[in-house]
Amino acid sequence: MKAWIGELDSLIRQGKSRLVRRRLEDWVRARSGSEPGERPFLAELAALCRRSGIPATAVRLLNPIVRPKPRVLTHPTGAEKAEYAAALAQLGADREARALLDGLDPRETPQALLYGAFARFPRWDYAASIPLLEAYLAQPAIGPYQRRIGEVNLLAALAAVDEPGEEGLRRAEALAERLLRETREEGNLLLQGNTLGLLAQLRIAQGNFGAAREALDAAERNLREAGTLDALYIRKWKAIAALGEGSLRAPALEELKAVSAEAASRANWETVRDCDYHRAVAVGDWEALIRLYFGTPYSGYRARIARACAALRAPLPESYVWMPLARPGKKAGRIVIDTLTGEVQLGKFPAGAALKTGQVPHRLLAALAKDFYKPQTLPALHAELFPDRYFNPVSSRDVVHQAMKRLRAWLVEVSAPVAVVESRGSFSLEFHGPVGIRVHRALGDGARREDHLQSRDQEQSAAASASARLSAVLERFKNGLGPASGQAFSRAEAARVLGISERSANLLLAEALALGLVRREGRGPSTRYRFDQSTSFISTR
Repeated sequence: MKAWIGELDSLIRQGKSRLVRRRLEDWVRARSGSEPGERPFLAELAALCRRSGIPATAVRLLNPIVRPKPRVLTHPTGAEKAEYAAALAQLGADREARALLDGLDPRETPQALLYGAFARFPRWDYAASIPLLEAYLAQPAIGPYQRRIGEVNLLAALAAVDEPGEEGLRRAEALAERLLRETREEGNLLLQGNTLGLLAQLRIAQGNFGAAREALDAAERNLREAGTLDALYIRKWKAIAALGEGSLRAPALEELKAVSAEAASRANWETVRDCDYHRAVAVGDWEALIRLYFGTPYSGYRARIARACAALRAPLPESYVWMPLARPGKKAGRIVIDTLTGEVQLGKFPAGAALKTGQVPHRLLAALAKDFYKPQTLPALHAELFPDRYFNPVSSRDVVHQAMKRLRAWLVEVSAPVAVVESRGSFSLEFHGPVGIRVHRALGDGARREDHLQSRDQEQSAAASASARLSAVLERFKNGLGPASGQAFSRAEAARVLGISERSANLLLAEALALGLVRREGRGPSTRYRFDQSTSFISTR
């Protein structure tokens, strides 16, 4: 077994992940339960599964050990917990993954720090990954190859972090130059090619587009010689560099479009997202940036888009209707489902049959609508729907599919031309007509409180201002109701007292619900709202 694992590891380092994946899948199919003497190798086998692109198989291997059945003692090792967490993070169940990794002692399991950084990469949270990678590299127990992997990933984080500043760029450049020298001496063409690609990103950030193109040409030669060239990565950054130069603008935009199309065919959704961002910034397309903002669940990436909108002097709205099949200028007969309230609107009139706020089908719809690009994996949806439960490859699948069944039945009930579809083990919304999903700025990113720390300062003043304005409006409304302010009221009554349209009153009440300033009672045409007598509002003075 040890020799076979070493052979598979060597194949992955040579870029032959597809072959490794086939061999591991054949082994799993031939395996009948846990074999005697197999346990000491399971963490390494799970790591090979994750590295070769089948993290779900890694989860199935280690779940009986890390999350055993009641009254079954397994005593999982730090390595087993770390590999299980890394596979969960790759599948989107990052909260459970982080909890496992944070509970490990890095002196005994240093890879927990590396995997913690890896878990943040797909969320574009590079700033948070940097201290983890630094701590990993400070561990004396890691070997030379593992140290080199950590250094290359630290360079990737430094190159990708937004607004690194002059000091950050100098640090990243020094690391890149050292890695180029040392990987050249080692004859490691793969890591050298990766380093050249990251150096190109640094040159683009510095505005040195000619040097970026030279680095990308060298990376292309190295990776081709190593037999692991991913031409899509090279093409993307060459197009971005050409856009920065401005001399070949039209061909660069066409190339970016072609890269995006190929990335979509390969389900490489983050490349599609990034291509859309660079194209929108290059041409000053505010509408595309707004769609990208509301269709992106990552707070760090959203902050980048917000800065691009600010550069265009274009405001970010509080909500956005995602309607891929809408015809320009045609609104009659369209159905809009609000992810905040669960309400359905047909044109401007309530259609009733709202989703019950906070229940599983409502949360599932919000989870599916939080990312316009990337379909949601089953572990990711399970984490969204049941944040206090551990993921289980068998039982979790059943409960998520039951939630799917309930949401699909409701969509049929309200005659919404949208379906929940499954492809390659992931789920997404598929539109069949002019149906819209309204997502909100405050709740649309689906990120948890701790994931907002990086970008909260950038939007804190705007959020406080909006909250103060909302409180002031609600105070005026409550005063307008007089002695009846403790009684239930309708949306129409709110509109009348405030002198606004019912649609505007609906949006205001949706925000008030989200902040807990009012309660909602009933559903459909009989919906009423109520202030608690203890409700107080933020002072605007």
